Amino acid sequence: MEKTKRITAICGWAVPSAWFEVIVQSFFPECNVKAVYPNSPGNSKEAEQILRETESDLYIGYSMGSLWLLHHRKLIPDKAIKALIAPILSFVKEDKRGGKTASVQLLYLLKTLKRRPEESKPIISFFAQCNLSNGENLLENIPENDILIEGLEFLRDVKVEGNTSEGFLSYLGDKDPLIETDLKNHIPHLEVVSGCDHAPDKMLKALAERLQWNQ
Repeated sequence: MEKTKRITAICGWAVPSAWFEVIVQSFFPECNVKAVYPNSPGNSKEAEQILRETESDLYIGYSMGSLWLLHHRKLIPDKAIKALIAPILSFVKEDKRGGKTASVQLLYLLKTLKRRPEESKPIISFFAQCNLSNGENLLENIPENDILIEGLEFLRDVKVEGNTSEGFLSYLGDKDPLIETDLKNHIPHLEVVSGCDHAPDKMLKALAERLQWNQ
């Protein structure tokens, strides 16, 4: 009898791990899925601990989670399959690596979270922009404000080259509001999913069809 495959899914910014875990599980019903939200995404010791505790057959990085996987790629077991959905090489537009967000927009959001941590409108707006369903309901389970701030600082400060994605399966929606499809210039093997925005569903479906683990 074949051993049940294990999946570790690294969340996008502000995405509750429980919600993301359910989404991933729906496309890989025969697998054991664990979704993780890094509290300190730039911290290599935390990354090493996460990867040690969640040794898996497949690692999926979604949005900020994709940058996390690329940034800590040397810690991922060589034998594991690695996949990026809505990949980020650099979040900000000025770096010309696929990001659509101006650095001033990112800094504004960062300042808002620091000055008015009780303010939920920017996060609801972000969920709406990404077409994540029931954005207001997601608010109940998002990470603590200081963790959200650290995630934005990670997106502000960390960037990787396109060639770091070699060996990763990579998927991007053609209607993604945060990432340009010209990211394919940096990731030649990137698969662009038609009719897909930043929500993970269609990209996960494409990945599941590629791997055919449920058949």
